[in-house]
Amino acid sequence: MLQSRIGYNAKNLARELDVSPRTVYRDLCLLTEAGIPIIYDTKKRGYLLKYYFNLRLSQLSNDELIALLLAAHIFSLSCVREIGRPIRQAINKLMVQIPAALREDVANLLNSVGGKPSPSLWPKGSQPAIAEILTAIRQKRQIRVVYRSEDESTPSLHTKVTPQRLVAVPGRWYLIGRSSWHRKVFRFDLRHIRYAEQTENCPDSVVSSFQPARPGKR
Repeated sequence: MLQSRIGYNAKNLARELDVSPRTVYRDLCLLTEAGIPIIYDTKKRGYLLKYYFNLRLSQLSNDELIALLLAAHIFSLSCVREIGRPIRQAINKLMVQIPAALREDVANLLNSVGGKPSPSLWPKGSQPAIAEILTAIRQKRQIRVVYRSEDESTPSLHTKVTPQRLVAVPGRWYLIGRSSWHRKVFRFDLRHIRYAEQTENCPDSVVSSFQPARPGKR
């Protein structure tokens, strides 16, 4: 953002980076101490880098690039379409940017790896629901979920969840998030999440069915 030379003030930077202005000022001080020439432009009323200075992204070695593409390719084989397709699109875009000689070798390598990897690479459960959860975490949005525990005799739990993270333990994955039903951060086994939808995208027919009971009135 500083390299763009648009000129962002502390308030703009805090909003764009989703941090406090205090954090912005602290990071600006750290960058200055590291030798990054940051100035405040009074005309643009914002911070920017001096003209002569540009940060360069580190270059990936051939081995690093091959390892990254191979890992992405293997993971895409175990993913649902909503996740696997953008991974394969990203691989194709990266492939056209590498030297032709290396591109042919990498293409041969990726084409030689196929099949369906171990399902442990990808969380078990409703695949559309998991894809929706990942999107909600990335976009910091709330979701509604239908959850049924291992005890099938227990009625389904309908609740709003503010998702925070996915955590893997041997044999299973969990969604960690604040549940409106539990009124606290709760751990949901992904295998038992039957349905997930972002609140603003939830169809009326589903919204009407989400009337979470309060603890003690289950």
